[in-house]
Amino acid sequence: MDNGELTEYIKHYLEKDKTRSAIMLTGGWGTGKSYYIQNELTPALQRKKANECITISLYGLKSVSEISKSIYLELRAKSLQSRNETTATGRLIAKTIVKGLINRFGIDLSISQDEMKKLYESIDLSEKLIILEDVERSQIDILELLGYVNNLVERDGVKLLLVVNEDEITKSISVKENPENNKDSALPANTTKQYLAIKEKTVSDTIPFEGNCYAAVQQIIRSYNNPILSRFADKSSAENICNIMSLCKNHNLRSFIFACQKSVDIFEQMEEKYTKDTSFVQCIFFGIISFSLRLKAGKNTEWGYNIEKYSIDLGTEKFPLFDFCFNYITYHKLDTSKIPAAMAALKKRRLYDKDKTQYDRDLQTLFNYQQHYESDVKKAIINITERLKDPEDISFYDYAKLAVYLVKIKYFLEKDIDIETAKSLLIENLNGREDDLVPEELFFPSYDILSEVEDPNVKYECEEIQQKMESALKKNTQAIPRFKYLPEEAGQSFNNIIENRKAIFRNGYFAKELDIPELARMFSDCSPVQKYHIRNIFLAIYGSENDNIKAFSKNDAPSVEKLLRLINADMQKPMEDKIQKLQYKLFSENLTEILKRLS
Repeated sequence: MDNGELTEYIKHYLEKDKTRSAIMLTGGWGTGKSYYIQNELTPALQRKKANECITISLYGLKSVSEISKSIYLELRAKSLQSRNETTATGRLIAKTIVKGLINRFGIDLSISQDEMKKLYESIDLSEKLIILEDVERSQIDILELLGYVNNLVERDGVKLLLVVNEDEITKSISVKENPENNKDSALPANTTKQYLAIKEKTVSDTIPFEGNCYAAVQQIIRSYNNPILSRFADKSSAENICNIMSLCKNHNLRSFIFACQKSVDIFEQMEEKYTKDTSFVQCIFFGIISFSLRLKAGKNTEWGYNIEKYSIDLGTEKFPLFDFCFNYITYHKLDTSKIPAAMAALKKRRLYDKDKTQYDRDLQTLFNYQQHYESDVKKAIINITERLKDPEDISFYDYAKLAVYLVKIKYFLEKDIDIETAKSLLIENLNGREDDLVPEELFFPSYDILSEVEDPNVKYECEEIQQKMESALKKNTQAIPRFKYLPEEAGQSFNNIIENRKAIFRNGYFAKELDIPELARMFSDCSPVQKYHIRNIFLAIYGSENDNIKAFSKNDAPSVEKLLRLINADMQKPMEDKIQKLQYKLFSENLTEILKRLS
C-alpha cells in the first residue's frame, strides 16, 4: 500500500467505518511515519473542513490521564484558532477524556449539569481522527494504554489511529519462555497473550507502513528552500539517496533531515566559486548523508589516522566524506579554508578513478564492435574523440585498450575512419601523470588483445602508440604546478606542490622558476597561517625526502639566497603584530638552513 492508497484507506475509516475499533500503522523507527502524517495525511484530511487530525505523541507520557490532557489542550488550541468555524450540532462527546481530566486534576464531581455539559461539549471529536504516535516510547503500561484506547473507540465511538513500531512492543513474542532471555524486551513474555488478546478486541486493522522513500526525500529537500540543496530534489538524485540508505541499511528519515540541515549550514558558508560546482556539492551532501546515517545508528564514526582530505569508510566509494564536513558535524567547527583542498582532492580522485567508464556505452560499442552496425561503431569513435578533449571524462586506465581497438577498427574498416585526433589526445592526456597512475595496470588490458593481432601493420601501429604513451607518462609539463602569488591561494599552492613534488624532485629545480620579488611581496601580505603555508612549501621541497638535492644546489641556491635577503630586509620594518614578526623570523631561519643544505 503506497502513501496515496494509505491516505484513502484512513479517510474511508474516518468517514464510513462502523466497527468502533482503532486502526494501527506500524513501521520501523525513522521510516517516515510521522513525516507522512504531518505532510500527507493531515493536509489531505484538512481539505475537507469537517475532518481534522488531533496528533499526540506519547513519548515520555506516564499515564492515560496525561493523554487526555494532551488531547484536551490540543483541541482547545485548535478551537481558539477557528472558534467561529465550529457548530454545536452533531458533536461526538468523548467521556473517557473528561473522566481522565477529572481523575487527574481533581475536578469536583458535584459540579452542575450545565457546567459538566460545557466540559463535555468542549471536547468535540466529531469527524476527527485522534492519532497517537510513539506508542512504544511511552512509559504507560501497554495493556492499560490499550484499555484506554478501547474505551475511546468502543464506548465513545472515537476514530483513532495508533502509530507504532510494533517490533519494539512485541519483541518477546519470539523470545523463549526463559525470563533471562526476555530481560531486554519491551513487553514481558507473560503479557504477550494479553496484549494480543486486547489488541484483537481494540484494533481492527494493522497496516505495515511501506512509505515512499523517493517522494519523502524530495519533499524534505524542497522544504529547506535552499537553492543549492534543491538541485538534488529531482527523481534521479532521490534514487541515489535512497540507494545510499539501502547501502547503509538505514532508511531513517530523521537522520536524513539532520544531514540536510548540516549540508545547508555548510553551503551557506561556501563561496560561489565552490557551490557552482554541482558535482562537488553533491559529494558534500551525499557524503554527509552516509555519515549521518552511520552516526545516528551508533556505528563507528571515527576519522582515525586518515591523512586524506576525505574518508571513503565514513562516506561511500563514490561520495566520500570530506574532513571539513566531519569536523563540522562532530566538533561544530566549520573551517572553510579546507574547502579548496577538498575540492582539489575530489577532482584528482575522479580524474584517476579506474572504474568511472566501466559500463560506458561508447567504449562498450568499440570493445564489442562485432555486435554493432558499422554506423554505430563510427559514431562511437566520433563521440570518444570529442570526449577525449576533456581529460576528466574517460578513465586513463581504458586508454591502452582503447588505442588498440581504434587501430584494429581502422584497418578493419579499410581506413574509412579518422583516428589520428583520438591517438594524439590519448598521448597528450597522459603527459606527466606517471606518479598518479600505475603504468602496469594501464597497459595490462591491452596485452591479451595485442597478442591475438595477426596483421603486422596493426601490431606495429599499436606498439608505436603505446611507446608514445609510456614516454608521455614520464614527461613533466609543469615545474611549479599552478603557483599563484596571491595570499588567499597560499594553502592551495601548498597542496598543489605537495601533490607534484616527486616531479619537482626529478626536475632538480624549484626556486629558480619563482618570481622572487613577487614572492617576497606576497609573503608580506599573508596572514600568519598563509605565511605558515609558504614556509612549509620550502621545507617540503628542500627537506630530507628530496634525494636529488645536488641538482637543486646548482639551480636554486642563488634564488633562495635572494629571497633570504628580501625577507631579512622586510623583517627590519616596524611590525606591531608579534606573531607576524615571528613568522618572518622562522622563515629566515628556514631559508638559512636550506642554503646550508644546498651548499
